[in-house]
Amino acid sequence: MRSGVVLLTAVFALVAAPALVGAQALPGLPGLFPGLGGAGCGADPKASILGAPSGYIGYVGNMGDTRFALDATNLGASRIDSISTRWRNEGLWLELALPLRFGPAGALVLSGSYMVPSQTTAYEQYNRYTSAAVIYRDWSTSTDWFTAQVLWAYPCGETFAFVAGLRWDSFQVAYSSPTAATGFLGTTNDSADLKINVYEPFVGGVMSWVYADSALTVGAVGMFTTLGDIKYREGLSQVGVPISVEVSGGFQGGHFIEAWAEYTRKMFGNASWGGFAKVSSLQARSHLTLDLNANAPGLGLFTQEYDSSFTRNVWIVGGKVAVDLGLPF
Repeated sequence: MRSGVVLLTAVFALVAAPALVGAQALPGLPGLFPGLGGAGCGADPKASILGAPSGYIGYVGNMGDTRFALDATNLGASRIDSISTRWRNEGLWLELALPLRFGPAGALVLSGSYMVPSQTTAYEQYNRYTSAAVIYRDWSTSTDWFTAQVLWAYPCGETFAFVAGLRWDSFQVAYSSPTAATGFLGTTNDSADLKINVYEPFVGGVMSWVYADSALTVGAVGMFTTLGDIKYREGLSQVGVPISVEVSGGFQGGHFIEAWAEYTRKMFGNASWGGFAKVSSLQARSHLTLDLNANAPGLGLFTQEYDSSFTRNVWIVGGKVAVDLGLPF
C-alpha cells in the first residue's frame, strides 16, 4: 500500500506540477510547456488535448502473476486456513473512447474495454494449520474482464487537464479441469468461479504536447482505496454428495493506480493513428464469510471466515486509430 501511495503521488506530481506553476505565468515556462504560461484553468484548450473518438487494440501482459488468496491463520483456524491462487492474466485488449467536449468547461469522456483472454493455467495451493503438508493443483482458466468508465476532464491551459471519474471494472475467472490432488476432498471434475466488481472513483491529470501533425499525451489516475465486492465459489465433486464452498464480502482497502502514454500522428483528413502504452495496478482487501450447505460432508475442512486479497498488475501495449467526426459537442 505504501509503495502504491508513493508511486501515485510521484506520478501525479510530475504530470500536474508544470500546469500548476504555469498558471502563475512564470517567465520562460512557455518554452518548456507550450501554452501553460497563457490561459488559465477553464480556458478553451486545443481540441487535441481532449482527443477525438478513438479505438484501441493491444496486448495485455503481466507485471507478476495475478493473485487471489484467502487467509484464516489470524482467525485461529485449525482446518484449511489458507487458499492461494495465481495465474497469468494475458490476452487481446480492445477499447473505445468517445469524448464529448463542452468548450472551456472541459469534456466528458465515455469509454469501455474488453480483454479477449488467452488460455492460461492457474496454480492453487491449500495449507492446513494442523499439518505441514501442502496440497496443490493446477486449473485451466477462462477470464472475462471488461470495464465501463466515465471521466470528466477540466482544462488548465492549452496542454493540461485535471481529470476525475468513475470506473466499473468487472473481472471474472472460471476454473475447470483441475489436476488430481492427493489427500484432498476434490476430484478432477471440480470447478470454481471468482467474481470481482470494482466501483472505482479516481482523480489525476493529463498532459498533451500538440504539434502541427502529431501529439504526445501522458496521464496518471488513481485512488488510495478500492470499492467493490468479491465472491469466490469452489465446487468439490466428492463421490456421493457434491459440495459448493462459497465466500463473499465487500472490499475493505487497497489501491488503484494507472498511468499511460500515447503518441498520435495525422494520417489524412480527420483521421489519425498512433501507439499507446499503459500500466495498471489494482489491489483489493476483503473480509469474507463462508456460505456452505450445512448437511454437506467435509465441512470440517474449512473455517467460517477468511481475510482475502486480490492483486492484478498488468501492462498493455498497442495501437490506436482516432477519427474526428465533427460532432457539435
